[in-house]
Amino acid sequence: MLLNVILGFVIPVVIGCWILRKSLKLLLIFFPFGVATSTVFNNIGFNYFWRLEPEFTNRSFSALPFDLGLFPMAGCLMIYYVNRHRAHPWLAAIVSALILTIVEWISKENGKVSYFNGWNIIWSYVSYLVPMVMAYLYSLIFFKVFKARNPS
Repeated sequence: MLLNVILGFVIPVVIGCWILRKSLKLLLIFFPFGVATSTVFNNIGFNYFWRLEPEFTNRSFSALPFDLGLFPMAGCLMIYYVNRHRAHPWLAAIVSALILTIVEWISKENGKVSYFNGWNIIWSYVSYLVPMVMAYLYSLIFFKVFKARNPS
């Protein structure tokens, strides 16, 4: 579990906070959305499609560091690059999902992740792409509703 905490929480948060150090508002706005979507997707997935080592009685406990670190930070970084660096939003979502899928594939190859009920790496890509698109759409709605200036 220590490896999950280091790889899933500590490293992503340190790197993400360093990149976003001048965009604290962006983190405060989008990080909770990332935690919520990650938690929902992982709770469904752990009950029906995949396992993550180490496995506990509460199957989703293993993913808690990822739910609180890697996945929401990936969404924040995607929004940051779309808004600050004018990256194309759909391309940013596709690339972000691809990077997360590659990380998962490496974990699968190392025996840390296993699939069942017909799940495969393609479905994993889709399960990363959908929240990235949701994060982008959430940012559009947020900036429109609150007429907020882009915080990045």
